[in-house]
Amino acid sequence: MAHRQPRSHAGFVASVIARRDGSRVIGGVVFRDGDYEQITDVTLRTDWADAPGVPGGVVQQTIVVDLVTTRQSYAVRGSVDVVVPLRHRRTDDQGAPLLTRITEGMTRWSCPALSPVLGSGLSEYLDQVIDGEPVGRREEAAR
Repeated sequence: MAHRQPRSHAGFVASVIARRDGSRVIGGVVFRDGDYEQITDVTLRTDWADAPGVPGGVVQQTIVVDLVTTRQSYAVRGSVDVVVPLRHRRTDDQGAPLLTRITEGMTRWSCPALSPVLGSGLSEYLDQVIDGEPVGRREEAAR
């Protein structure tokens, strides 16, 4: 007989979009106890691992996400097992080359305030690479 892991009926999706003018667009929800809580703020801290050959030279390794909802705050920790690096090349309106790097990480998430069960899902970073550096790292460091 196969052993089944306990299931959690909780989760989250959070999005932080950094704009060129320095502003941020925050979105997402926390799902808990059969109800959705709107996310109103997100603080993101990432530990990076060297990744030669990947645009920007690094990928996410561990992630700490502080979520604030309309009801309460949550501290979420993520440990990335494996990353799939992708890139998208295009040109701007003046024909200058642009490079976007996308790193999809299979991530184990923990948040005791949501569930005692370890969760799994994705962490995705989508950054413009400017002067060899993913701009999301700059935005995160500035906060």
